[in-house]
Amino acid sequence: PLPPDAPHLMAAVSGGRAAGLECEVCRKAAEFVDKEVLEDPQIQKAVVKQLEDVCAQLPSPRIGNTTITEECDRLVEGNVAGAMAEAGKAVAARMCEDLALCAA
Repeated sequence: PLPPDAPHLMAAVSGGRAAGLECEVCRKAAEFVDKEVLEDPQIQKAVVKQLEDVCAQLPSPRIGNTTITEECDRLVEGNVAGAMAEAGKAVAARMCEDLALCAA
């Protein structure tokens, strides 16, 4: 049984599901993914490393004063952290509505 103060979490019931509680849990999970996963500097560094490994496998002819691999590395190092942070914000802002767990 739920504690007496739980009904406020289950304000909307849809198809026998506690939509309010599901929405709250989803929002907490989305916030966790945003702040603790996608904006974590250690995780961002690991993603950069993996993408640099992909860059290293590209053919590497010269283009101007650089190679494709060098350009790939530069793009990865300069953009991954920002892209992951933006993805985290998008997840936090829209995931639960897109999954129909929260009202839009």
